[in-house]
Amino acid sequence: MKTSELLDKKAAGNEKTDRRYSVMAALGREQMAAAEGWRSAHGITDQAEAMGELIRLGLLSEVAKIYRLVSEDRTSKSPGDSSE
Repeated sequence: MKTSELLDKKAAGNEKTDRRYSVMAALGREQMAAAEGWRSAHGITDQAEAMGELIRLGLLSEVAKIYRLVSEDRTSKSPGDSSE
């Protein structure tokens, strides 16, 4: 069973579906300074909240890249292209 399926199964048993998960991450000095600078610039006082938001934004960015690649691939093929 995939991790996402396990999480969905656990969430289905709970009334509260916006469950939070804790993770530990090791950041280098430069990464931490950048994260702290971003947190401060955005007025976020809670470090965990800032890290969660940075992760969310990074994931959205990756999804957007994949979407663009798929969209470009679909539009670059001519209508009569039967290469698939």
